[in-house]
Amino acid sequence: MRCSITLFTVGLILMLAPWAAAQTANPAYHPRQVLKTPMRAITEPVIVGAKASTISPNELVLGVFLHGQARAYRINELTGPQREVINDRLGGIPIAATW
Repeated sequence: MRCSITLFTVGLILMLAPWAAAQTANPAYHPRQVLKTPMRAITEPVIVGAKASTISPNELVLGVFLHGQARAYRINELTGPQREVINDRLGGIPIAATW
């Protein structure tokens, strides 16, 4: 019985040694810059009425309805590297549309 407890303890130590070493190691932090220039915020989106819109019937949109007003933002305009967030006002409240 004593032998099996000793073998269990040795096995447990061998299994936990890499984890313990990783917990005590302090690797250097090297952040990576993704964009060379910051994206300009879209703060004045072009707003057109539903009848003047050129959105096709099968195009995906992000729809927002707030205080009796509605907006539809094209998903394709929110997925590019220059169009991830559109800052807008809807129903007198500032909103941020993102996808």
